[in-house]
Amino acid sequence: MTKIKYSFYIMAALLLMFQSKTDAQVTLQLLTDQEYNSNPFRSRIPESNFISSYDFTLQYEFGKAGIMYNGTAFSFNNTQDRNFYYHMGGVWYNFDSSSVSLSAEQRINNPIYSYFNYSELALNYEHKFSFWGITANIYPSITYTSYTSISILNNVKSTLLFSLNKSFETKTTFIVGGGVNHKIYTQPSASDLFLTVNDSNQTVETLVQSQNATTLTQLTGYGRVAQSITPTTGLALQLTGKKIVSGIASSVKDLSLTYGDEAEIFDDPVNYEGTSLAVELTQILFEDLQLRLGYYYNLKNYPSQGIYDHTNTYFSDVERADTQNILGFSAKKTFSAGEYLSIDLGFRFYYIKNSSNSFLYKYNSSAFSFNVGFTF
Repeated sequence: MTKIKYSFYIMAALLLMFQSKTDAQVTLQLLTDQEYNSNPFRSRIPESNFISSYDFTLQYEFGKAGIMYNGTAFSFNNTQDRNFYYHMGGVWYNFDSSSVSLSAEQRINNPIYSYFNYSELALNYEHKFSFWGITANIYPSITYTSYTSISILNNVKSTLLFSLNKSFETKTTFIVGGGVNHKIYTQPSASDLFLTVNDSNQTVETLVQSQNATTLTQLTGYGRVAQSITPTTGLALQLTGKKIVSGIASSVKDLSLTYGDEAEIFDDPVNYEGTSLAVELTQILFEDLQLRLGYYYNLKNYPSQGIYDHTNTYFSDVERADTQNILGFSAKKTFSAGEYLSIDLGFRFYYIKNSSNSFLYKYNSSAFSFNVGFTF
């Protein structure tokens, strides 16, 4: 943590020094979020928490280029061992109709939960063009992710996504998109020794002999229609589908619950398939108060996971399947406090009901939070 703190101080000093010598722009954003969550870890046995997060972003733009650093500290009131720090930095350059960026991110947990630690490096490109009144975007990217304590999850992911956007005089917008995600696991076979917490809340070392998939390919597609009902009211409907097309060996389903796979611990969207429906109603009041009500229905299948019954017996011959219902509401408003300061206020509520054929993944979770942000 000390190294991170000093790195931030050095970066801030350099940015302010450049700012004094050029016409570049430095932006500082500070944000805090205070949340009550009835089940933040989405466990069958819920443990409520008050969660505080403190976020800062420092951004330096000069011409068509830019550099930024973001750091967020998370604190759990009832489970301090779960506290962690997330940070990322990046650089980018904008062309006339495209942009390229390089970013790095890292999550740092306490030693007892070190298996959540990871580092990631990503190279992204975006190109925008138009034809026949349609706005098109293409997003190729390549990402390397390294998990500190779970080496078999280390992977290189290449992604190619696209979207097509068309608006009409009826104030209707249609968006279709999709793409392909391909993962190559760099260490699919491994023996890992790491710390875990057993049922008696004791820290123990566990040796896991594991075999992951060597590659994984997922196809995605979605369609979205948005309709402006009044100048300040909008309704949107989106349908999304995901399909894993590469085979997953049956041995992968025998991975230990001690760490599971990326979909189990990190909820990685590339590691499951299914269909999702989203309905969102947005209302603008008093010019800049945005209210949004949303309902989300997700059918999620996990080809790499078996199921657990009520006695914690594991069955690898049955594929885990979840049905998720989410209801969410949010409100946000921005205030201007002079030429150099804006203040953002926000409120968010959501409720999740997750049904599953795997006993351990039947849970409910609800949360509400308030946040306030300052942009200089």
